[in-house]
Formats: sequence, C-alpha cells, structure tokens
Amino acid sequence: KEMKKSESAQNRKAKSFKKVFIICLCAVVGLGAIIFVSLVFSDAYSIIHPEKVSAKRFPDDSEIGLYYEAATVKFESGDETVLWFIPAQDIKTAESTVIFSHDVGDNKTVTKIDDGILYAKQLADAGINVATFDYSGSGFATGSGYTYGKREANELKQIISYVKEKYGSKYI
Repeated sequence: KEMKKSESAQNRKAKSFKKVFIICLCAVVGLGAIIFVSLVFSDAYSIIHPEKVSAKRFPDDSEIGLYYEAATVKFESGDETVLWFIPAQDIKTAESTVIFSHDVGDNKTVTKIDDGILYAKQLADAGINVATFDYSGSGFATGSGYTYGKREANELKQIISYVKEKYGSKYI
C-alpha cells in the first residue's frame, strides 16, 4: 500500500511539473509573440512614415553656376510641393526635360544617389531641362506618410502635366 501511495505521489508530482512547465512555455511563447508583433508594427509604421528629410536650399550661382526657377505646385490631394525647374543652360528653348523622382526618405535634392543637383547641372549643361520636386510628406512638401506608389504615381503624373504646360517640354 505504501508503494502505491509513493507511486501516486510521484505521478502527482510529475503531472504538476508538466502543468507548470506547459504554463511557463506558453507564457514564454506568448511574450515572444507580443514582442514580435510590436516590433513588426513599429517597423511598418516607420517604413510608411519615414522621417521627413528637408531639402537643402538650392545652391546659388556662385556655388555651381546653375540658374533655376522655383514654382509651387498643388496636388489634387491638396498637398503642395515646391518644384525646382532647371532650364537647359545657354540654350533658349530645350524640348526635353528629365524629371527627378526621389526615393522614400529622400527629397528633391536626390541625395541618396550622391548629390542630384550635380547630375542636374550636367544635364542642363548638355541642353536638357531638369525638374525636381518633393512628393507629399517629404522635403518641403506638405502632407505625411508614403504610399509606395499609390499616391506618388498620381503626383508624378501631375508634375509631368505641369512641366509640359508651364515650360513647353515636348519630351519628358
């Protein structure tokens, strides 16, 4: 009878240990899941709402010898941007315009590919107009967030139309 009692006590201890172990394991897994989900959502938010990097001022003539015009463009969404139009230098009318379209977290100076203004100077010196602007929520533009193409594609279309109408560019 005493052996049965000791076996029964051992079974209870084993079952009790299993229960405690399963509870602890569930708690660790649950805590890990909560941490994982919170990290995923915080990263997702920072990707959709990158830190706004302000565009530096346009270099003056003494720095790189480049003439430009600034124009405020209002998007259909109501947000506004400042477009820099850099006409072909030393040519009265150029038919072609290159529009710089920056990446997420960048701005119209296109700093992620070095200094975009220096590329603009090379194009302008070669007889090609250049336009560069900030998407909503970046640089000096109003608005916030980034939609990875949904809103930005529409804004680029609006900039193309604006450049064609205002500056008479045939080829974009």
